[in-house]
Amino acid sequence: MTRKTSTRRAALVAAATMTAGVLTGCSANVASPSDGAITFAYPKASQVLVWEDMAKKYTQETGAEVSVQAIPIDAYSSTLNTRLQGGDAPDLFLTKPGTSEYGIETLGASKKLGEITGSAADLVPSDKTAYEADGTVYGFPLMHVPRAAVVIDGNLEKTGVTWPTTISEMLADCQATQAEGEAFTLGQFGAPFTADGQTLLVAASSVYAQDPTWDAQRAAGTVKFSTTEGWRYAVQTVADMVKANCFQPGAVAAKGETFQSVFTGKNPDVISFATGESDVWKDFSMALKDQTISVRPFPGQTADTARVISSVKFTLSYSAATKNKTAVQKYIDWLTQPAQQKSIADELGVPVGQLSADGMTGSYAPLKQLVAEDKVIPTPGETWPAPVLAALQQDTPGLFTGQTTVDEILADMDAAWK
Repeated sequence: MTRKTSTRRAALVAAATMTAGVLTGCSANVASPSDGAITFAYPKASQVLVWEDMAKKYTQETGAEVSVQAIPIDAYSSTLNTRLQGGDAPDLFLTKPGTSEYGIETLGASKKLGEITGSAADLVPSDKTAYEADGTVYGFPLMHVPRAAVVIDGNLEKTGVTWPTTISEMLADCQATQAEGEAFTLGQFGAPFTADGQTLLVAASSVYAQDPTWDAQRAAGTVKFSTTEGWRYAVQTVADMVKANCFQPGAVAAKGETFQSVFTGKNPDVISFATGESDVWKDFSMALKDQTISVRPFPGQTADTARVISSVKFTLSYSAATKNKTAVQKYIDWLTQPAQQKSIADELGVPVGQLSADGMTGSYAPLKQLVAEDKVIPTPGETWPAPVLAALQQDTPGLFTGQTTVDEILADMDAAWK
């Protein structure tokens, strides 16, 4: 069965695509490294320069050079695949779990990746499905990022609304926040990632809190989207959010415009961003220097069923064709050391290692109780066939225009499961 990694996890970087040129000034054309250097490529869509900083630190400590190639996120997949096909791939590069265009399963099955061994392999979860192809592990996680609601606290306080714990409270609050000139949450339905991201965030509570094995049951054919009440509730909730004006005006066609504005320092007329990984709080804090940013649980179907999603945003892989395998392995071994893992996490604004209550500090403090109660789930939908996710992404914007219904979306998702 074809599987697709959760492209919703790229919601932030996809939204920030519009800003990549502004932030980096780079293009898909990359400079040639100096002789003896290993190359490291990543999709650029943030103001954070963690990979450049790690390369510099490695060179200072070891004398070995790492040439970092920042490729704009909108060109990353095509550029990486072209270079892999053409024999000009970087030695190391960021990938994703699963079967996206630069997913581990996809590239591993095409024999383009080298096998991950040693300390890096120890970082791979016990369920290795999304990290391997034909039984061989081809990438390892670099970070675990909560998916929850990133809240601009000053905008929330302006409305006089208390952050809701349930969906019903949220729908009522949307009317109140709009009256104060603030949308409850950012909608970017012109980009596919937002459509499925919002629905899956609701489904974390309405489906997976009650039935963590739902995806496995769907793969076995014992359940369907259209006959699962939790899925009907999740899609209906997005429709209800549209009717309650939870999103900003123009959300149906919006892409990265709000992020582009935020990155220039303009405070948006929205309270939260809730469809991607919450490390976006770091970019918001850097851009909106007079604002406090917090990461809060997205409201649940009930307060008790609210969940935090633990997302693996990126994985690290290397080219099977590299001529610098020894140097590549040394850099991988260095990156997996606890000190380097902490440096990466600190600079990106994410917890160190897997999510734990002790790691929920600072902006993540509002998540501490749920994590302490083990109300954490892996990203939903990672093992879905790619057309299922595409059906959800393509159909959801029709809820704004009346072109699609909840029943049609669920039926299309079932029909796409082959």
